[in-house]
Amino acid sequence: MKTTLSQVFGENVRKHRERCGYTQEQLAELLGVESRTLSRIECGDQGSKFATIEKISEVLKIEAWRLFDQKNDPHECDIETLEIYNDEISLRVASVIKVNEGKEYTVFTRNAKTRFERNRNQVKDESAPLRIQALSSTFRILLEKYPSTDPGVLWGNLQNAHVEIMRRVGKNPTSANQSWVKSSGTAFELFVQKMNKPPFQILKPIEFKKLSMIFKVKNSDKLIGRSEDDMIVVYESNNCFHLTGVIQAKTSIRDRMKMDMTHSQHMLNANLWSAFITIDPDGFLNKPKFKDLANGDSDDGVVWHGVYAFSNTVAHGSRLHGADKFIPHLINASESVIRGEMNPMWTPQSILQINKQ
Repeated sequence: MKTTLSQVFGENVRKHRERCGYTQEQLAELLGVESRTLSRIECGDQGSKFATIEKISEVLKIEAWRLFDQKNDPHECDIETLEIYNDEISLRVASVIKVNEGKEYTVFTRNAKTRFERNRNQVKDESAPLRIQALSSTFRILLEKYPSTDPGVLWGNLQNAHVEIMRRVGKNPTSANQSWVKSSGTAFELFVQKMNKPPFQILKPIEFKKLSMIFKVKNSDKLIGRSEDDMIVVYESNNCFHLTGVIQAKTSIRDRMKMDMTHSQHMLNANLWSAFITIDPDGFLNKPKFKDLANGDSDDGVVWHGVYAFSNTVAHGSRLHGADKFIPHLINASESVIRGEMNPMWTPQSILQINKQ
């Protein structure tokens, strides 16, 4: 039986929905249609209007014509991104081999003989740290190389490159996507950490604990009993270390904003800077419920001093900013904490007003 165009379209929508990690319910909500409508589209039982097709291509970050391509591969990726990612992995593999010269060491290469048949929960995956470092540095390279391209699109290309590499070493698409999920969050945290520059440091909790064992860090008592933070900001002033802020870093917000909300408000009340940074490739921050929460306009009140998004499509507000504002605000906020001027209602505008007085 000949495959109809509706069936080709529906199958491609399903493949790219799964590539992006959406359930039918989640994608239907983003498209503004009923779940049963999307189900009929994916089964090829219902056609789509041009407006719906354009919306699907926008949400799934794919050119509309590809949804009608009978040879469409959901794991197809930008060749240059794949090559950059491969090169970054190779650099790290080479450094590991050099350090461990003469010792047997399992590494991850494009020609790896070892096939990872289990996920990281079942067996130690020695390639994971190499992948995480390579993902982090590749994303940085892509941002510098393509400054006019939306970072969410670049992140999607990087995901596809990762999946393609994992397939080449024996991972099927399902396990490769699972590997991406487990690596991507940590890779993004590492990317944020690399924003370090004197006089501040962005540390993982375990790194902060080690620093506190060697040096006295002011405000460290405000974190006692709390380990929910992805990263901690330490600012050095007058040869003294100050804990000045906490950061939640998530590639996609989804339900994470609600989950991290209570802890963030604790940090606000402790007069520490509390920030949320994300790539938000899915554009969730444009949805009223998330945008209002980020800006402090929801029923929950002020939750973060600032929410920072890499996506160029996000509409900014009083507390919702582009990622380019993250470092300037971090510096201003840290100086405000040290001077004792931080409070739950702090905004970058408020510190500028204080400096003018």
